Amino acid sequence: MDFFKRKFPIMVVLFTGFVMMIAYYVPHAPFGPIWEGASDWYMIISAFALVLAFTSLIRTHYRKIREGKQGWGYSAVMFVCLIVTSVVGVLPGDKNPLLGNQAGSIYMWIFDYMNTPAAATVFSLLAFYIASAAYRAFRVRTIDATIMLIAALIVMVGRVPWGEIFSEFMTSKISPHLAVLRLDKLTSFFLNYPTVAARRAVYLGIALATVSTSLRVILGIERTYMGSDE
Repeated sequence: MDFFKRKFPIMVVLFTGFVMMIAYYVPHAPFGPIWEGASDWYMIISAFALVLAFTSLIRTHYRKIREGKQGWGYSAVMFVCLIVTSVVGVLPGDKNPLLGNQAGSIYMWIFDYMNTPAAATVFSLLAFYIASAAYRAFRVRTIDATIMLIAALIVMVGRVPWGEIFSEFMTSKISPHLAVLRLDKLTSFFLNYPTVAARRAVYLGIALATVSTSLRVILGIERTYMGSDE
């Protein structure tokens, strides 16, 4: 019993991981069909995972409504929206244009006039959280915070029309030698060089961390997916 609970899953992960790595770098028989078959199985498992998530969502909100917990009204609204969108979206719209997911149907009306405005509202609220986080981060307490504050101000001002007007005033009215300090040029410099370099460094770190974590899982060092902290 201990073999199937601890050792067998590690053996399956080890075998599958090495086979998929070989199939990715050697796209020839017999590894090519293995990669294609694994991709198909990935789609099938994803579909079952979607069904599992759907079931878990229903059970969680049904339990909240049945027990009368705080916020059960939102769960009731979720149930109503889930049932309505599922029914009008799954039924074929060949005979009734209001059904299905074609243009002019109830499903698309819900998506265009309810889901899209709600999503836009939620994303618009992120602007206030970003402004609050920027205020806390840009407090001039250290040299790093000062550099970040100056760079952020240059980029923000250089991306708006007011920055271009100010740059034109500096070069035409004050001195042409100040062209090197044009805000639009400084903004392009910050976006094309320091930002790209930092982004590539972050991507490289993410890639190395992904490879390290994958090797730990394949070799059986990382076993948290088995429900164990060993």
